[in-house]
Amino acid sequence: MVKILVIEDEKEIRENILQILRLNNYEATGVENGKLGWEVARENPPDLVICDIMMPEMDGYEFIEKLRIDEKTLMTPCIFVTAKVDKKDIRMGMRMGADDYLTKPFTPDELLEAVDVRLQRKKELEQEFEAKLEKNRKLVQDIFETIKEKDKKIKNNENMLELKDEIISKLIVNMSNPINNMNMAIKMLAEAESEEKRQSYIRVLQEECSKEIGLLNEIKELQKILTPENVSVLLQFNLLK
Repeated sequence: MVKILVIEDEKEIRENILQILRLNNYEATGVENGKLGWEVARENPPDLVICDIMMPEMDGYEFIEKLRIDEKTLMTPCIFVTAKVDKKDIRMGMRMGADDYLTKPFTPDELLEAVDVRLQRKKELEQEFEAKLEKNRKLVQDIFETIKEKDKKIKNNENMLELKDEIISKLIVNMSNPINNMNMAIKMLAEAESEEKRQSYIRVLQEECSKEIGLLNEIKELQKILTPENVSVLLQFNLLK
């Protein structure tokens, strides 16, 4: 049930407003000044406030000032009820955060229409706020997912760099052996005295050259295979150490 707080120092007017509201299925509470009204609003925030301006202890202006600086009641709509019709007073109330004005005397229909309009506007604002909040939630989630994806790519790239360093180290070792053998074979070929020995060293050179060519072909294949995505899969199955 919608809760409405009525702050009015004139008892008869206050009771009339409460009666109208209760007959129309509103949960209405009444107090006689702004000080008591603020205590009620702070303790149990209403959905709407109907407030007189000229009251003892705390007037309507001071009340709405407190209403608008407390996070619990910041968005609570407030309708000022007053016998004052001066435009200056109306502008002042609106500037301080009043949502509407009712000038005494007013009819039950005028009161209910003002209440209905303010409650409907409050509902619209809450829906707009919720839509923006949901949009912001989605934006934050998208940013979070983007960061996760970038972090994953960074880790994959780091794995790639580590793996490439390891492969290069192994290739240097593996390629050094055939090269050393070829150098030795070339030296021996130059010093060979017989055709038989020359042919033997040539065969060694051919074999070692074939090994070098094989290693170079393996490097080309590795470049095709070792993509960040493949490295990630291979690491998951502990196929790369």
